Amino acid sequence: AGATSKGVSPVLFSKQNYTFPLISDDKDSIPDRYLKMTKGNRKKAKAAFEATLKWRQENSVDTILSQPYPNLLLFRALVPHGFLGRDPYGNVIFTLRCGYLDFDLMKKHSVSHNQLVMHYVYVLEYLWNILEPSPDAVMTFVLDLSGVSLNKIRRSVGFIKQFCATIDQHYPQRSHKTLIINVPKWFGMIWRAISPLLRDSTRQMIELYTNDKQQTEALQTYLGDNIPQDMMKGTPPSKLLFSSMQAEFEEFSRARTKEAGGKLLDIKFA
Repeated sequence: AGATSKGVSPVLFSKQNYTFPLISDDKDSIPDRYLKMTKGNRKKAKAAFEATLKWRQENSVDTILSQPYPNLLLFRALVPHGFLGRDPYGNVIFTLRCGYLDFDLMKKHSVSHNQLVMHYVYVLEYLWNILEPSPDAVMTFVLDLSGVSLNKIRRSVGFIKQFCATIDQHYPQRSHKTLIINVPKWFGMIWRAISPLLRDSTRQMIELYTNDKQQTEALQTYLGDNIPQDMMKGTPPSKLLFSSMQAEFEEFSRARTKEAGGKLLDIKFA
């Protein structure tokens, strides 16, 4: 059982073991996603999967959802992001508006690039274990570049590289489509530096759009009615991204933190 966009499932509030190790029925315990990623090369798939298992152990990923998470609202204040709902095909939509990363708030709370990446690991673990536990489930990811400048790219390049590498290596074949929107004209040179970090199978799922008619049509096709108007126009967020699905996620985190005797850090949003 888990959460739906129509309401919060009672299971989210009950004390239980939210531990999710990766398992597979394959003879070598290799998830099908890793075999697809390597085009059936079992040796490469096994090596990639073993690297993921090692990474999960080193970062306590299997138990990350069972732990208190008091800084959830801090990370949401650092950069607008969240679940928007489902696309017309039933896949969960997640968006990240990295051009509005608040570097001052990041410095104030001493948040590192690694901590920011691990926050998104927390989000993905919730997505693939609570919202969509099916091993072949996929998502629609919208990376909005409105507000991005060369200076912001330089300041966040460490996060961008680590984020791309983590998603590509440890969550393969999870994309229905990745839309990079409101792309500035100069982004081509940045993309040439980032794209080699991604596997061919990952790059094939990515589409880049500038703020034009083609982008509008793509958003309408892939997101349906779940398109924030400020995202469509490439303007700063008028308010925090919010949906019933995002509210359920935050309530899940709040419940885990409360069970441990804590509470979410109070952040004043702009």
